Amino acid sequence: MDLSLTTRVKNKLIRLVTFSDIKTASWMRNKISGQNIKGAFRGRKYETDLDKTRPLVIASHIKDRFIERQLDKDKYSLKSPLVILNPYGTSYLSAYVIFNTGEECKFSYIVKGMHGSPDIRFDSEILTKRHRVPVVALYENTLNVVKIILRDKDGNETDSNYISMYAPALPEPFVDCVHLDRSLKPMETEFLMVSGGYHGGTFVFDRNGNVRMALNRIPQYYGVYYLKSSGRFLFPELSMRRPAYGNAHTVITHEMDMMGRVSKTYYHLKGSHHWGMEKGEDGNILTLTSSFYDTRMENSVTEIDRNTGKTVFDISMEDLFDEVYKTRNDWCHINSVDYDENDDTLLLSLRNVHTLLKLDPKNREIKWILTNPEFYKGTKEEKLLLTPEDPDHIKWFFQQHALQIMHLDGDREKGLLHIMIFDNHTVNRRPVDYYDGDKTSNGMVFEIDEKKRTFKQVKAVNVPLSKTRSNVIYEPETNRLLVNCANLVEPIDGNKGMIYETDYETNEVINQFSFSKDYFAADTVKFNVDDLASPLSQDTDDFFKGELYMPKKSDIDPDKLHNADPVPADMINNTFRFRLYGDIFQIKCGDHDLNRIYFYNDSAVYEQDFTDTTQPLEIFKAQSYFMSMPLWDLAPGDYHIAIDYEGTLMNLLRHVEISEEK
Repeated sequence: MDLSLTTRVKNKLIRLVTFSDIKTASWMRNKISGQNIKGAFRGRKYETDLDKTRPLVIASHIKDRFIERQLDKDKYSLKSPLVILNPYGTSYLSAYVIFNTGEECKFSYIVKGMHGSPDIRFDSEILTKRHRVPVVALYENTLNVVKIILRDKDGNETDSNYISMYAPALPEPFVDCVHLDRSLKPMETEFLMVSGGYHGGTFVFDRNGNVRMALNRIPQYYGVYYLKSSGRFLFPELSMRRPAYGNAHTVITHEMDMMGRVSKTYYHLKGSHHWGMEKGEDGNILTLTSSFYDTRMENSVTEIDRNTGKTVFDISMEDLFDEVYKTRNDWCHINSVDYDENDDTLLLSLRNVHTLLKLDPKNREIKWILTNPEFYKGTKEEKLLLTPEDPDHIKWFFQQHALQIMHLDGDREKGLLHIMIFDNHTVNRRPVDYYDGDKTSNGMVFEIDEKKRTFKQVKAVNVPLSKTRSNVIYEPETNRLLVNCANLVEPIDGNKGMIYETDYETNEVINQFSFSKDYFAADTVKFNVDDLASPLSQDTDDFFKGELYMPKKSDIDPDKLHNADPVPADMINNTFRFRLYGDIFQIKCGDHDLNRIYFYNDSAVYEQDFTDTTQPLEIFKAQSYFMSMPLWDLAPGDYHIAIDYEGTLMNLLRHVEISEEK
């Protein structure tokens, strides 16, 4: 292959002699700057002297429609395609190769292997003349060679072309972020994703430890939530939250794919934390929340309708447990949820009471509890306990994470349920007399006979102490267990996280990865090229789902707001940050420092009140994040903005004019 005509400089695309018309992502950004989508903001227009930030879902749809217009032109061919690196500006190691064909056909492509990793092939089953080949799993700081193959309806190869493109070096936190330390036999799983933590980002790496996808946005500390049915994931915004009794939770979450493209955005009244998943294929979303009718935190589980974003149910542990262990604001701390479609129930991990349980959401009752029976002796929960078959041979878990079902073949026929957890094995939140003092963690598997209401411990894989986060993955095809230590108490050779892939029968470590940064959890993932190759929905009603806490009309005198002292100059950008995020006004400042936002004119005053909670925990009082005031219910007009900050009225000297879109 002749690489003599590489006409572009480093960090741009590299052109082969087969190309005559190749463009970059910066070219696309210039072409679409200033564009918007009619109807995206509920038929409203917003003019303002505030900084404006375009929501990710709108930006994604604008770029997606631009790509479709390029295909409408029928200008590009396989021999002379349009190539766009990182088309959505969100996923570094991705590109679109865009072209038309005279006849309907399918595409495949091969990313040539390097750095110890083999070639990898992706096959699409979409039969079309309009091709947007989603090239993923590129290598950073490398001239990648990609072979694109066309196939007819029967799968026969009809044409091909080689394309080379230079993917840039990754920035922090991805520099030297993962290493393969030990490998007795290559992993069968091609890709793993880690996400979350206080210092790391979201990235996918291959079986040789090469990073093959990395996002340029940092999610909430709990990371992203992978959706196995589509290959997409839920991306909870780090800095768009709601004040609460404790940790402020994410109220804006995006459904995003591996190219960083956002198909829809979910709003949530209370905000979510720790975990998200779907009920079966393309089912509703299960997530964790906090109750707001009391001062507790991280104690509820919620189902969200996938089509509307509205809450189907919200169940708080406050209503299911007696008062014995409600001794602190964060008394139960739910940190994971899984769905058992066999009986339409939920499995929950309650970290701060060392408890695993099965919940029947329809009847709002606990079906069973699994923990050391000593813990609930004398409580009303005692009758819900499963009985250990061999209590003398159980290593008990403490402050565990990530309860998940293993889905073993034959379990249902035998009336069994296998579950796995990461036993962090610490008791700083809930000391108990039977703690064994062991300063290591464990990946654990339990077998439950739900009819007999008994259980036994099948496995406890001992690993270095990971004090929080972490999870376990089972690979049924290879009968291997991945024990993911996400937050090591003592770094190992300077590394703050580890993954151990072990033989399920012998516990022998087959593959071992180390991570320079901590994370929250890991997952096996796949790139769904058919989904990535398909255009997004054109329906603007699909952009935003769910509800946010809405402003209400206020009887405060608008003159009082207008005459309030302006925000001191030294507080702008230092204490505050103001912006218009689509059709939402947002202020970033310290937790519970902002009491109210006012939008006012001579006709009306609208008030967004944030005083319905208080902050009982000093650790969360130090947080700073964007608080939101949705504007779509305000009557059209030109509004001035004032705030109540720590009890003092201040005028922002900014305005937003709302009008009907023509």
